[in-house]
Amino acid sequence: MTDKPQSSESTLDKYKRLAVKGIAEVALIMVGILGAFAIEDWQDQQKQEKLVRDTIQITLAELSTNRCELIKAHKHQTYVRNTLKKIEPTSTDEELEQLYGSIFRIGAIRPASLLSTAWETAIATGAVRNIPLQDATLISPFYYHGKRYERQIESIIGEMTKNSFLDIPLKRQLKGMAGSNDALWWTEVRILDLYKASFSGLAKQYGFKVEDCVEGK
Repeated sequence: MTDKPQSSESTLDKYKRLAVKGIAEVALIMVGILGAFAIEDWQDQQKQEKLVRDTIQITLAELSTNRCELIKAHKHQTYVRNTLKKIEPTSTDEELEQLYGSIFRIGAIRPASLLSTAWETAIATGAVRNIPLQDATLISPFYYHGKRYERQIESIIGEMTKNSFLDIPLKRQLKGMAGSNDALWWTEVRILDLYKASFSGLAKQYGFKVEDCVEGK
């Protein structure tokens, strides 16, 4: 005779084993899927972090070049400023002509040519959105003041070229030069102060080596 209860119990155990096996297989599949998503998220995060580092490294290199250009330009503006301070109310025409000649030979202004390609590219491509807000707020003022500096230069050059200097007395010409030089000089001071305040810290954070500005470069 066949033992039916034993056969029924055996079938139940078989179903249990199949159910456990099925659940285990589903669990393994879910773990695999979740693991794949986790790896993909990690890879995306690594790509984003690399994009941020690369964007900031290129931007810092651009700002470093601008800094050296500003230092060089400011040195020139300072020399002209000190030369123009030699003008006295009692200066003779001959002394004024000598001052004018010495300034004319080197240029009344020699402004810095500031680059903004890296930052504009970061904005255009959307890469700037990946930069931490606190870092972006440190970087953007350099370019904001750089644009103001460029507009100021355009205004000064426009004033210089629209007037016929032959019709203006020499003393007034020198006074105009002094005014333009003074405005440009102070703008450069403010931007260079900005560099002193935050550039070195930002460069250190991203492992960017700030090179000393070489004379003539």
